[in-house]
Amino acid sequence: MKTILNSIFVIIISLSVATNAQIDEQKINSQLEQVFTFNGTPTLLLGTWHMGETNDAQKSSYDASKPQRIAEINELAKQLSEFKPTKIFVEITPENQKQMDEIYKVYLNNPDSLSQYNGEVGLLAFQIARLTGAELVATDHKLGYDYNSIAMLAQETQNMSYYGYLQQVGPFMQQVQSLESQATTKQLYRFTNTPQYLDFLFNINADLMTYVNTKDKFEGADVASDYYKRNLRIFANFNRQQLSADHRVLVLYGASHVAFFHDFMKRSHKYKVQDIQKYLD
Repeated sequence: MKTILNSIFVIIISLSVATNAQIDEQKINSQLEQVFTFNGTPTLLLGTWHMGETNDAQKSSYDASKPQRIAEINELAKQLSEFKPTKIFVEITPENQKQMDEIYKVYLNNPDSLSQYNGEVGLLAFQIARLTGAELVATDHKLGYDYNSIAMLAQETQNMSYYGYLQQVGPFMQQVQSLESQATTKQLYRFTNTPQYLDFLFNINADLMTYVNTKDKFEGADVASDYYKRNLRIFANFNRQQLSADHRVLVLYGASHVAFFHDFMKRSHKYKVQDIQKYLD
């Protein structure tokens, strides 16, 4: 009996080895890549700083009213129009779609005068829409997050994971702020949309908070999750749009949001993100 059991065990092991030997890992990986490769809607993600009034903690020193800036914005709008978008997703909430449409009509009657509506929306999105006939789509979702409480908690607990990071990146952040008044508009957009800077914004606006938590609590993680939630809800608004391969989508949003959209869209079957730098030369 023992001999029979041993023989069966040997046969099972042999079959297992044979089966494993027959697995073509390269083929399986290739099939996986094919399964998760989609012909989605061509999409251009343009991260921006807020050119006008904003509720953000950091105000920009970029002055869009200067003649030089106006000329630079006009030139940039023409270049971005080469993407030929059919829809432009902007950082306006859906309940304000009608108001935006009315202001856009006023602008169309006098396109030589740039609109100051919501900063980059009027200055840039309106121009691109006029040049291409693209539809302006309000897709934002407002949600608050309490960064101040986490900064205070980090100070109270002497959290060096938080403050050590800020001390390291502080000089860099000051340098970035100085660029807003010194660099050309295209230079600013090229820099703002590099993968490295988008990762930095992703980190400092959300993931950094996860290092600030007291025992058995998740204060920092909860604040970080609010920023994730807002961006997921904006992405959900994107996904409400009926899109096809014939559409071309330009997303014009604050760069920290765009950092999240890149992350969401790289796994999406609905969008095929293009290289924004191609349109910022």
